[in-house]
Amino acid sequence: MLLSLLLAATLAVQSLPPGGSAPATPTQVPAEQTAPTLAAAGAMIDEGELEAALRAFRVIAAANPEDHAARLRIAELHARMGDHYRAESVYRSLWLEDPDSAQAALGVASALSARREFADAIDVLETAEKRAPQNAELLAALGRAHEELGHSGRSIPYLQRAASLAPNQKNLSRLKRTRKVYDHRIDLAGLNEQFDGPTPASRGADLQVQVRLSEALRVSGRGQWQRKLGVEEARGGAGLEWRWARSTFLIGHGLYGRGNRVLPETEGYAALEHRLSTATGRLGVRYLDFGGTRVIAVEPSIIWWLTNRSSVELRYVFTSTDFPRLFSNDESHHGRVLGTQSLFRGFSMLAGYARGIEDFDAISIDRVGAFRANTALAGLRLDLPTQTALIGEYEYQWREGAGDMQRVTVTLTHRF
Repeated sequence: MLLSLLLAATLAVQSLPPGGSAPATPTQVPAEQTAPTLAAAGAMIDEGELEAALRAFRVIAAANPEDHAARLRIAELHARMGDHYRAESVYRSLWLEDPDSAQAALGVASALSARREFADAIDVLETAEKRAPQNAELLAALGRAHEELGHSGRSIPYLQRAASLAPNQKNLSRLKRTRKVYDHRIDLAGLNEQFDGPTPASRGADLQVQVRLSEALRVSGRGQWQRKLGVEEARGGAGLEWRWARSTFLIGHGLYGRGNRVLPETEGYAALEHRLSTATGRLGVRYLDFGGTRVIAVEPSIIWWLTNRSSVELRYVFTSTDFPRLFSNDESHHGRVLGTQSLFRGFSMLAGYARGIEDFDAISIDRVGAFRANTALAGLRLDLPTQTALIGEYEYQWREGAGDMQRVTVTLTHRF
């Protein structure tokens, strides 16, 4: 009761007009102006009048400190207006009065997380979870907080429980994205290329295995085989991914195929990647050697998750190709945009466009130098409950000064 009286006094002071004068008495101002209704105050929020709504809810709470609904709206408005310290203060007062209020606990944790105080947010959420172990929002918030601290292994069990209790798109997408970062992974891809004119068809296979050694370190191995331009070649190598900071990763790999001429004989790649909840940015540098013809590529890219159901990837690549036998050098610009849209649970559509070299992971000698082409891509992705995904892609490439190409790629991805 004492806490409520103190809060009422605080809210009354906060609701005073500038200058500190006492509010008008009922004989001076009609009662409906001094005591707005919850509905009227809520309408102000809908109209974007946040300051006016905040004043109105303060008046309501000052008149009745036991009105938790009004006080929750005050805390929400502070958070929306970027004042997370005041939001936390109001949420905490509500949580102290009602320890069973998951909404108040979530509000405290949200304010702490907004200030990147994730460890403190976890303490609050773990306390609240003991009283509400089946609350999907609390579990999802715990998963997100652990993920922000780089504890993906601790995050996944909470996200799995949240997705099981509330299998909505938001919870399922978050779980899928976290498992993508954390789990071991196997990718097996097969491709077939058809060309206009006398150029023979190409076939290829690519196997990659990624293994998590710790929260901070993953290692990978890769083998690639292709039969192209009448030549059969293979190469292999290894790589690593190291979590350098909470959201920053260092990535690198190397591949080698002795005597290759169509596939690169030597490839080295290094990248710096920064991951946020709604976007991932990467800056990479690639070195390719085709038996003396050398390519250096600088590759900035970004992936945005526009919603829980859709994303878009933008990539730009600058290449410098050295032809030592011809005593010449070529500089080129390449770009790609790729969109993904989830149509319904477990089923997604892909669509994209590329100018220049469309895929540096499967690059061959016919794409180096002054390569001019436009490529359209369409694909489908099926995510199975067994953490297995099947992806089919079709590409049509219009090449300037050469025959067009059609390529079909089928990829099987499994996480464990």
